[in-house]
Amino acid sequence: MTAYQPIKFQDLYKDIFATLKKWKKQTSDTEELLEYLLIVRLQRRKEDVEHLPTRWRRATNQVLIDAVDQLEIEAQDQAMVIRSRFFDDNSVIRVGNIMNVADATVMRMQRNGLDNLTKIIMTRESEARLHHRQVILSKFNPPTYKKLFGVDEAIEKLLKRLTITNDNWVVAVTGLGGIGKTSLADFVTRQVVGVFAYDDVVWIRIIHRSVERSSDAPKVTFEYLITQLASHFFGEHSNPRFEQRLVQVRQRLQWTPHLVIIDNLEHEEDTAYLMDQLRELADPSRFLLTTRIQPESDAGLYTINLDELSQNDSIRLMREYAADMALEVAMAVSDEELEAVYKLVGGNPQALKLVVGLFEILPFEKLLDVLESGRAGQVDGLYKHIYWETWHTLSDESRTLLGVMPLVAEMGGDSGYLQTLSGLDETAYWPAVQQLQRRSLLEVRGGVHEKQYGVHRLTETFVKNEIANWWEEAEGEDA
Repeated sequence: MTAYQPIKFQDLYKDIFATLKKWKKQTSDTEELLEYLLIVRLQRRKEDVEHLPTRWRRATNQVLIDAVDQLEIEAQDQAMVIRSRFFDDNSVIRVGNIMNVADATVMRMQRNGLDNLTKIIMTRESEARLHHRQVILSKFNPPTYKKLFGVDEAIEKLLKRLTITNDNWVVAVTGLGGIGKTSLADFVTRQVVGVFAYDDVVWIRIIHRSVERSSDAPKVTFEYLITQLASHFFGEHSNPRFEQRLVQVRQRLQWTPHLVIIDNLEHEEDTAYLMDQLRELADPSRFLLTTRIQPESDAGLYTINLDELSQNDSIRLMREYAADMALEVAMAVSDEELEAVYKLVGGNPQALKLVVGLFEILPFEKLLDVLESGRAGQVDGLYKHIYWETWHTLSDESRTLLGVMPLVAEMGGDSGYLQTLSGLDETAYWPAVQQLQRRSLLEVRGGVHEKQYGVHRLTETFVKNEIANWWEEAEGEDA
């Protein structure tokens, strides 16, 4: 049985029985060590035992001892039989003599004890899985999407690669900026958490702090990755020296299976360098990369490339997004008009959302002219063109708020912090938030009581590279 198959009572009963029968033998047979149980793996982590078969058994034994202790509260005679038969390695006859009962009675109490012991462990496992899933998902940022379009096949492939035993220890989701790589990775990872193929899931977003890159940038990116993993695993006990942190992280990843998502890789040098380094960290842990760069073919690599959406999926996305944002003008656009937009923009989800926001401002023919004029260049040029057109529709307050968003783009910020950064009071801040959201320039994350506000990486890049220069030129003209 594997960690990502549903646990059946009869199978668990047989595995518990087989493990108890070898209590004194300290076998390294992982199938008999109940390694697929999350409670065993968590116990092993709690004891921080080395990845050696003879020490794996210690965690398994403790799980069984704890379960027998509970059985003793519920059925003392059954617990006594289990302990005497397996922990003390006594025969049925010997146990009968100790308890002054017939052999048949001992066998009946053993069967009933194993049955109840299995129920106890199964209940504990179910509770542990529910809690473990909640703990992992609580560390995720709220999803920035409500529904994904046109990626059913990619979801199936990615889920299969992350939840079956194979040699692909690094999986890469590739595609253009704004194509939906992060959303796909987030959606599938949430499903993976629910099948318990990994002891833990760690999401690390690569932060690109400046446009200028030095020759050692790939090494810096790798060191950042290791530092983030060490902080997640060991907290304040992380070794201050990088070389020792790397050893700590490698041991943790190779002792127990983890899924590590490395999001937002943009540079070919970073991706190539990481591929070389990750080979030493993977198995049984896996790495899921989202990157614009197609990595070179490798024996341990599996790549899923996201293409643009089809015309039908693009139209569905635009209609769904218009309804979500309550954009009445966009909701009234005909299929023929949306087809015309698709022919000019293509099937890039982020670009389509930006265009939907412009339906509220620009007459349709003017919008088509804008898209046509931006179509001649590359995809990045089209994005820039759409962003500029959107920028010119914003109020001064919205421009001010958008201008400070790169300061919190990676993690997001709450309303109080953003008001302080932007200098906007309540009466100006909230209309600006609403306008930016309706233009697809602001991502609103969180639940009813707490919200964080961030921007897409493409929006951040536009503000950093284009708007900063625009403001400098505007200030120069005013002077």
